[in-house]
Amino acid sequence: RNRLDLLLYTTVRSGYSVRNGTGISGDIYLEHHVQQPTIEDVWIRQASGLDGVFEVVAETASVAVGGRLELAVLSLDGEVLTQVDADVAGSTTTLTGNCPDFQPWSPEHPNLFELRIRIRKADTVIDERVKRFGFRTFEVRNARFMLNGKTLRLRVVHAANCSSVMEPGRLRELKRLGHNSIFMHASHSG
Repeated sequence: RNRLDLLLYTTVRSGYSVRNGTGISGDIYLEHHVQQPTIEDVWIRQASGLDGVFEVVAETASVAVGGRLELAVLSLDGEVLTQVDADVAGSTTTLTGNCPDFQPWSPEHPNLFELRIRIRKADTVIDERVKRFGFRTFEVRNARFMLNGKTLRLRVVHAANCSSVMEPGRLRELKRLGHNSIFMHASHSG
């Protein structure tokens, strides 16, 4: 599926970069808004695959001050699993909570959820964002990669002469062969 993303209402932030004029790295989103967005960015800082604890940071425009942020974690079929609310007092609001009915994400079971965040002012929803995410905790402990508290052995394949386009079925074939990660290195000439 092709995707073109573009943010029109603000300057480029860290995480997106133009390297030597070769292009933009990072995800870019094309969104249509009738008015300038009030929710400028949403960052899922933590979504623990161990206990379902989450932390979300929302950046909002100044017009949002005095409003209320409403965050909901939903299953992919739309069931609300947990909700958290917070007043907007400045440009950045952090919401934390726990989702007791979470299922951790793993390569074998890529369980995904949706985070819906709304800003309400005077009983009217003035902006909404939805992001798909998984609850997972990746760390290095005792010289081992750990995913959700369990040892994760990386089975890496080197994609020689790779491009950003892979032939159809290639990833499924690599997974069938037991690989769970790909080393892709693009060399720059000149």
